[in-house]
Amino acid sequence: MQRSNNFKTKELLTIFLVTIVLSFALFGNGINGDFVFDDRSVIVGNPLVENPSGIFKAFLNPYHFDRPQSGLYRPLTTVSYVLNWRLSPGQSQGFHLVNIFLHAAAGFLIYLIMSGLKNRTAAIVGSLLFLFLPIHVEAVTSIAGRGELLMFLFFLVSFLSIQKGYYKTAAAFFFLSLLGKETGVALIPVFLFFEFVWRKESVRSLFKKTLYFIPSLAVYAALRYNALGFEYFINTNAYSFFNPIATMDLLPGLWTAFKVTYLYVQKTIFPTYFSSDYSYNQISAANNLFDSWQVLAGAGIFMAIIYLSISKRNNLIGLGAVIFLFSYLVVSNLFIKIGTIMAERLMYVPSFGFVLIVSGMLSGFLERHRKASRLFWFIFIVILGIYGTQTIRGDALWENEKTLFENAYKRAPNSVVNITNMASILFREGKNEEALEKINKALEIEPKNSPTLHLGGQIYKKTGEDKIAEGWWQKAILAQPD
Repeated sequence: MQRSNNFKTKELLTIFLVTIVLSFALFGNGINGDFVFDDRSVIVGNPLVENPSGIFKAFLNPYHFDRPQSGLYRPLTTVSYVLNWRLSPGQSQGFHLVNIFLHAAAGFLIYLIMSGLKNRTAAIVGSLLFLFLPIHVEAVTSIAGRGELLMFLFFLVSFLSIQKGYYKTAAAFFFLSLLGKETGVALIPVFLFFEFVWRKESVRSLFKKTLYFIPSLAVYAALRYNALGFEYFINTNAYSFFNPIATMDLLPGLWTAFKVTYLYVQKTIFPTYFSSDYSYNQISAANNLFDSWQVLAGAGIFMAIIYLSISKRNNLIGLGAVIFLFSYLVVSNLFIKIGTIMAERLMYVPSFGFVLIVSGMLSGFLERHRKASRLFWFIFIVILGIYGTQTIRGDALWENEKTLFENAYKRAPNSVVNITNMASILFREGKNEEALEKINKALEIEPKNSPTLHLGGQIYKKTGEDKIAEGWWQKAILAQPD
């Protein structure tokens, strides 16, 4: 028995080391990447991060310092930034290293969870597929993706604890997941499904187990209310061009959200290109269900996920569909409007549901067609090779803001954010006339764009036209008074 336990421990240690090696092989070329894009507001521009007292003050403040309008409260993520900064002040490398380790840990936990749910083959397929998916580049290589990583890590530990029947432990890690990022709340419907459908628990038993999670929700809600206030406890007042769905009428917003659903799934399976931003007007509004084939495809995908959740509810495919469904709903803009129309990092948790669905289907295929196992593993390794190549290429784009913004402008040229970011690169290079051309292009799409107007003022200030600069800055203030 002792020998068996020792072998099991060594096997798990080996698997953990493999996930670390693979994660560094996939994302290691991003370690020397600068602080870019959102990193500048939540890390470099955050006074809490540079001060050790930020470890405590993070629990009293919004994620975006002094901006409750963002509607974001992620104190544990901010604490991780503070600790990172203490170890390597102003150096981005340490932040990237932590992100890669967190991704490796997630891959290992997925292996543990799936080993208990299905079998070793499904666990290997699921863990490897999750580690290699190129759509994870933003969550891992962007330092500000830390919120996704921490939230998901504790989400997985909580689910693993539920699997083993440790409900108090599960509730504690659920609380940590919420403190990493608010979307950790998706664990609750997953927990209810797992207990009621998979374990066939009675309503009475399920109610008792659910009570363990109430204190976590209550304490988190109190902390969130204290930091954000009533107005932004659920709502956000981010720039409307970040998420045009938020200002659309009900049905156009729904159709456009379905269009985005298709884009997410397409980029997960066929990672043709990625962008750091998809703001207005990169993804055009859909006025009806038949506005484009992408809207229909997205609606079909959403209905298929619901169908699998019901028809395959007693196996791995159904569980994966439920995890995908509820973790996606909180970021989908279908019901709750968030601060962005689309961001690849938001697929980090739903992709766990995706790999469960795929692993369930593939392991079922192998059970029925054992003679095809060699062909299967060959094809699977080829797919991992393709995904791995795309991931490594994607990492390189986050090296600095020039490479990141140039790619984003190339891939999503109608986004006012990408146009403005491209203008900022041209401005830094002293190409003021070209920068102003981009500024005017962005303002044609969205005239009340405060960041664009502010940058325009900076350009005019640099060229010595102070009065024009002041006029642009006044317009920027009027566009976004807060």
